[in-house]
Amino acid sequence: MIGAATGAAPWMNSLVPVPMVGGGLYLATGRYEPRAGVFPVTPQHAVKSDDRGRTTGDPFGPARVALAQLLEVVERTPRDEKVDDREAAATTGARRPVALALDESANRLYVGLEGTGEISLIDLKAEQVVETWKVGRGIVAVAVGERYLVAADGPGEELLTIDATASGAGRVLARAPVADPVGLAVDGDAYVVSRWARRVTGFGLDGSGCLRVKWTTDLPFPPKHVVATGAGTLIVSEAYGGRLAVLDQESGGISRIEELPEHSLCAIGLGPNGRAELLVAGRTVDRLATTERDDLHWGLLVRHRVRSIAIPGEEPPAASRPAHVAFPLGDVGRGAADPSAVASRSPDRVAVALAGSDELALFGLREANARRVKVGAGPRAVVIESGRDFAWTANTFDDSVSVADLGGKGPARTISLGATPRPNAVARGDRLFHSARLSHDGWMSCASCHVDGHTTNGVADTLGDGDYGAAKRIPSLLGVRGTAPFGWTGRFGSLKEQVESSITSTMRGRLGLEGVSDLVAYLETLDAPPAPAAARGVSSRPPSADRGRKLFVTLGCVQCHDGPRFTSPRTVDVGLADARGRKRFNPPSLAGLGQRQHFLHDGRARTLRAVFTEGGHPPKPARGPTPRELEDLLAYLSTL
Repeated sequence: MIGAATGAAPWMNSLVPVPMVGGGLYLATGRYEPRAGVFPVTPQHAVKSDDRGRTTGDPFGPARVALAQLLEVVERTPRDEKVDDREAAATTGARRPVALALDESANRLYVGLEGTGEISLIDLKAEQVVETWKVGRGIVAVAVGERYLVAADGPGEELLTIDATASGAGRVLARAPVADPVGLAVDGDAYVVSRWARRVTGFGLDGSGCLRVKWTTDLPFPPKHVVATGAGTLIVSEAYGGRLAVLDQESGGISRIEELPEHSLCAIGLGPNGRAELLVAGRTVDRLATTERDDLHWGLLVRHRVRSIAIPGEEPPAASRPAHVAFPLGDVGRGAADPSAVASRSPDRVAVALAGSDELALFGLREANARRVKVGAGPRAVVIESGRDFAWTANTFDDSVSVADLGGKGPARTISLGATPRPNAVARGDRLFHSARLSHDGWMSCASCHVDGHTTNGVADTLGDGDYGAAKRIPSLLGVRGTAPFGWTGRFGSLKEQVESSITSTMRGRLGLEGVSDLVAYLETLDAPPAPAAARGVSSRPPSADRGRKLFVTLGCVQCHDGPRFTSPRTVDVGLADARGRKRFNPPSLAGLGQRQHFLHDGRARTLRAVFTEGGHPPKPARGPTPRELEDLLAYLSTL
């Protein structure tokens, strides 16, 4: 029943969204968990996947066994003793609602549960759970079609089509492999973005739930959301930076890429007054601000806003409003943190889920201020009922959904999805990591700078190096386990010390010893991401990468980037002084290097090549790489 396009990778992603009643769509996120072997596929109605494990055996031959063994130690990425934070949360029994889909004609709201792999059905009028279906391992996206429900299983890496009729409710019709489903859209056909694979895939969709791959397009950045404009184009947002890619819906070709000041974008297409507009919610970290209390109080360090823009390449909105309008989220003394989803039914009805603040911001595009309504903990998704003018949120951390009246002034009503289990240390740490309550006036959470545990690719001037005046690149926390010491200058001997300093001197908040331990427990579950080629299912390295492996040793890279974490506990004079004159830095881990975009302590190198050609790294090598050797070395580093 499920086919693949000619030339498509055999493990091809197939995240298939279906339009909701009223033309809406929902964008949800998941996390990719590379595992040895193959993608899990149910034999019935599935596309078979090829082996995605790493190549085995000695790539050099008998004459170089000793070197091969050394290289194997350097290359190995430890992923054995810990599990992904999403799976760790699932072991607690927490449901973790993260996705919503409305079917107003059937009086239903579908809630995707990431922690248990279930879909809960809520009666819209009764505002209560009427049924729950077990369909996978962790549902991260769900959408309603005319004849069936479509869901993406993040940890299970599967796409599901589900019979939602009364006679077959909850029966899985088909399954197909999906790599890291993080965003979906439907406009006749279906479109999915895969984060670490940096890919968009278009699917033909028929009335019975069968799928066929139409095209795949690789992106220059990891995506998070995709929006169908209704005019033959797709808008794809960057997960950690501020870029938007415009794709042709029929061919998948990229027509242009634009960049906004914000990062960690979530976007949804709008059509107010018949004009095509895009709402983009995101945040910025100001490199000129410090982490002094005053800068946090006035909202100078981290800002969150919604931007209304003309859809790139289409006619701008009415001349009565400029093409770009920014709406700030948060007020002095009452910050707003981490917009995670946006929904709108009209220019006067816009709802923004504030995941870090546990709130829903409600406003109109003609208004100056937003009304903020308290909802459950960690709202990740929002949808709006057109008939009753209600907004619903999926609250990840307390297993609930909330409903707010867009036109009223009363509080939101919160509906439990069932008994909430007692969270373990990892689940508590996950909640703390994403909570703005740890910061002064609630302007930021840990996730504001370390989105999904990763990085915004920006820089911030904190006291992590002991003083102000030399802003440092915000590092990724994915794969942070076992990489002590911490901080660019190696000031912190343990992750506990680093966490305590970040809370007190960066966020200007407080946290007890148990909370610090919980945060550390959570951080130690975060694994380094796969390289783009590995995420796309390429199981073998090119010969140039194998040559680069050898050069990594012979050129002395292992002197600083050694062992399974590609780092060392020392501080090293790399010949690159910061703005305060410091020259000694702790070598950053290279695990997950293939998914980074800015490099060196101040982010001066915008490409990996620039580290060697413009960044002056390494300093005064005994023998630098020749141009051909540099190509081989870059080929190897891009596989990490």
